[in-house]
Amino acid sequence: MQAFSEYVMQLRNDVRLLRLDKDRLTRAHQSQKQTAERLAKRVKEQAQRIKELERENEQLKRERKQSRKTKNRYQVALFDQGNFRHPKTAPKKKKGGKQAMRIPIEKAMCSPRRGRNSTSLSQPVACTGRGWLV
Repeated sequence: MQAFSEYVMQLRNDVRLLRLDKDRLTRAHQSQKQTAERLAKRVKEQAQRIKELERENEQLKRERKQSRKTKNRYQVALFDQGNFRHPKTAPKKKKGGKQAMRIPIEKAMCSPRRGRNSTSLSQPVACTGRGWLV
């Protein structure tokens, strides 16, 4: 058998090791508990966000349906008024930006020009097919 003093020393050593293990396990438990709480909070926030997005999605679906109905009503109204254009047929735009107004050459030549080099208004002016006569 062991002597009493050795037995007491061994028990003190065991108590110290048990206390260290208990502290380590307590810290690990607290860490796991905090992680679980954080994750539970995050799951709750995500569930709330999912509900909000589902509500928004339903609202957008209703708006889209209403918009479609309104568009169809407008198309029927335009058809009833005599606008027979197909909604997908749009006039093609020409390249080059703003299109200039085309005037026949006879009208362009007969238009009076005002400016520094023009004749005075007191003189009689007549238009021929080729220009203005003074």
